[in-house]
Amino acid sequence: MDAVACTDGLKLVGRLGFRRVTVVTDCLQFVQLWRKESQRPLVDAILKEIDEDCLAFQEVSVPYVSRACNK
Repeated sequence: MDAVACTDGLKLVGRLGFRRVTVVTDCLQFVQLWRKESQRPLVDAILKEIDEDCLAFQEVSVPYVSRACNK
């Protein structure tokens, strides 16, 4: 779900004219997939779409933030 939300968010901020984006997530698995530490064929198409969306920006970062930070 985080990958799908990321694609939607990137498209939105791209239309709004932002050029530097930080996608903050508490889903470590998504960050690992983003960094290509492991691959899963089921999300590969979504990750490719995210990579294509990122071409519209000067800078995109995807840090992992622990859920403990929500307290």
